[in-house]
Amino acid sequence: MIAAVSMGIVACKKPPTKSKSEVIQERLDERLLRWREGMNRNCLQKVMDAASIIADSTLLANARFERDTMDFPAIPGRPNRPDFIPPKDTVAIKPIFDRKNKRDTTN
Repeated sequence: MIAAVSMGIVACKKPPTKSKSEVIQERLDERLLRWREGMNRNCLQKVMDAASIIADSTLLANARFERDTMDFPAIPGRPNRPDFIPPKDTVAIKPIFDRKNKRDTTN
């Protein structure tokens, strides 16, 4: 029973409370911590953006330097024409319209 009473007394004890100045100091510390984290985040973002711009410009400069600047190859010339060899014609030349055999249709 003594144990139960001693436990009850310990359990009923009010936890120590913080003073108004301690609460204000804790909240101020929390705000300062959030502000520092935000500043660090912003600073890191600015540094990363600047580094990204430098890296991008370096990569572009290297790509332009490594680019093949050789011109297109020249258009090849036309091939030589083959020698003309006329065909051998064995048929005698005849006129298409023969005037001697022409019929007179005016009469």
